[in-house]
Amino acid sequence: MGFMRFLKYLSLCTALLGVACAQDDIIGSGAAEHCSSRELVVAFEADDTRVQLNDDRKTVWTNDDRVAVYYASGSVEEWMYNGATGERYASLVPVSNSTVSDSDTMMAMAYPYSSDFKFDVAGSSLKAMLPATQKYLAGSYGVGANLMVGNVGNPTTMRNVCGWLRLEVTGNGEKVMSIALRGNRNEQVSGEIIVDTEDASSKLTEDSSKAYGVVVLDCGDGVTLSAKATIFYIALPPQKFSKGLNVELLCSNAEVMTQTTENSITISRNVITPMESFAFKADSQELSEGFYPSGKEVWYKTYSGGLMAINGSPFNATVKSNKTVELCVNDMCRIINCITCDKTVTSVEAMSFLYSELESIYLPHSVTSIGASSFLESLDLYEVHFGKGLKSIGQGAFANCSYLRYIYCRAAVPPTIGEYAFLSDAESSYNYVGARIYVPAQSVALYKSAPGWSKFANYIVGYDFVKGEESSVVIGGDSDEDDEYVDDGTFTGSNFNHRLLLIDHTGMDCGYCPEMTDRLHALSESKYANYYYEVQCHGGGYATGGDPGYSAAAAVVDAFHRGKRFITGYPTACVNFLYGSVSRGNTDDAFVRNMGNVFNAVRNNFGAEAGIAISSKIESNKVKVDIEVTSAKSQNYKVTAWVLENDIYSPNQSGASSVLHRTYNHVLRAIGGAYSSSDISGDALGRIAAGEKATKSFTIDLNSSWVKSNLEVLVIVSAPNANNEYEVVNTALCPANGSCDYEPVQN
Repeated sequence: MGFMRFLKYLSLCTALLGVACAQDDIIGSGAAEHCSSRELVVAFEADDTRVQLNDDRKTVWTNDDRVAVYYASGSVEEWMYNGATGERYASLVPVSNSTVSDSDTMMAMAYPYSSDFKFDVAGSSLKAMLPATQKYLAGSYGVGANLMVGNVGNPTTMRNVCGWLRLEVTGNGEKVMSIALRGNRNEQVSGEIIVDTEDASSKLTEDSSKAYGVVVLDCGDGVTLSAKATIFYIALPPQKFSKGLNVELLCSNAEVMTQTTENSITISRNVITPMESFAFKADSQELSEGFYPSGKEVWYKTYSGGLMAINGSPFNATVKSNKTVELCVNDMCRIINCITCDKTVTSVEAMSFLYSELESIYLPHSVTSIGASSFLESLDLYEVHFGKGLKSIGQGAFANCSYLRYIYCRAAVPPTIGEYAFLSDAESSYNYVGARIYVPAQSVALYKSAPGWSKFANYIVGYDFVKGEESSVVIGGDSDEDDEYVDDGTFTGSNFNHRLLLIDHTGMDCGYCPEMTDRLHALSESKYANYYYEVQCHGGGYATGGDPGYSAAAAVVDAFHRGKRFITGYPTACVNFLYGSVSRGNTDDAFVRNMGNVFNAVRNNFGAEAGIAISSKIESNKVKVDIEVTSAKSQNYKVTAWVLENDIYSPNQSGASSVLHRTYNHVLRAIGGAYSSSDISGDALGRIAAGEKATKSFTIDLNSSWVKSNLEVLVIVSAPNANNEYEVVNTALCPANGSCDYEPVQN
């Protein structure tokens, strides 16, 4: 580009290195006229290099800019520019007194300063992070967004690592709050990068947990659009976006515009690349089903279906109405409760929905903050939707929402999250509620590594909010323009019934366990009876004092779920290996209802991903289990077999009041295949193509104290989830001396 030219190199002046200060080495007015004993003077590679652009698209320094200086010993110092913003040349001084030896040699410099950046002296390379959030700066790329490196020497030059995308947007008074940018092939646009400090060439990380497919330009209080184009700059790592880019603008009134180009776009180091200008035009709808609230609306449902009482001022805006409405888009209609406010809703106030009867809630894109304890102990709440503009979730916001099972967070960059925000019991156990967290597919790695969210990494799943389904696209190959997305064989249903694994962690000395027995009995007589198989697991702290249900296998399963922080006390019902726990609740009806919510959240009512057939035979003190698995989805599978025993009587059951309470059924006795306190998924079956079969046999030792006529075998098949951890996809139950065929779908 015409404005790009190389400057004459400037020298590095420092008495520590014994280099004299020569005026001839400094170019242009405004340059430093002398060098102190602890002062650095540096040059830029080109006119467009560095911190921010001035009106002539030349780079200028910003007051308080921080630079890292790396030494041969491995030490690092923080240096600062404390001159006026807008200067073309900078004299830097250390931030504080240094402990670096006078004999140590300066090797390299990097902007912006970060204690997390690591310099490899031998390889002259820097491991750095390209930020997933950049701050808007009018007419420029943001301060701190543009990574720059240089080797210290005489002369010394700082070089750009990134290139920049230039967006021109027109509108009619809309206020842009943020811009999210993604490559259409999920290319990495932020995250870890390895940079050669000599020439600023770079290589993006191959660690998917540190590579992010989204970068967001945070526009702070908002940038108002007009008929005259507003310019936005986003710093990007050099690469070719062979299928183009997706740009998503979010406005203060929750309107969203998505602009996509399928033309190849190349970002080159040190170059500003313009994208075709476009005008703001709000997307009519966001979800495939055509529904999401506007900025002045909050949608919700209650378990009863009725309206919820509105107390006080739950939002920053005044509530004008609270009524049931019918929403219709493209001949599709739905009934929902709608709170309408007098102005755009930007915040949910602290304790505003405390102990509410909410079942689900949709917060508009305009909401940026959710206050502390705002939904505390909303025991019926099982589904929440956060908009794209959310930036913070307060302390304990959803604490003790014990049946929360869906969390949809549309924000491309993870909001900050307060302590105990998603606990099943805020008062005592501090355990996560176990909800599945759906986030934009390109942001999964970003969420999994973000403070607060990282502890929930096992529950974070990529989601396509346009199609309204879990992300099912595998990105592969190089950047060739002819490469296409590869479908992974998304599951569309089968003829096999889908039964979940329901484990009741219980014990003889558990005072509240008889209540869970009542709840499970009610569940077994409900419409959900064919949705699951139950296992009694006597392996925790209450399976003591000669508990007849105790077994070493149960102790391992108990340890596994405690390691996942699912067990909130005894009794606790855990669903599948990794999904989470469900409290016994206060009544049979409440437990059945909440279990129904879990089943609907996890279970495929159109069939399981695999079917199971079993043949089992007791021979002396062993049971031989032969298993056949038929796949309905091409993927890897594991299988395990659990031996269960029925009719175990314990007259010493604490709190027992009936025969029902003194009799245990489906008690875990032994496990076939590999298992440990960190993995109970069993043995590998390998990859099974859809429609194909695989077999597995287990021979399991039996204890002579077990009543063989009361034994049964539960077979559990699992497959990798989005986190590559094996989660239950189906179960089948068979007498220990008997056989069972594939179970067809049951509604």
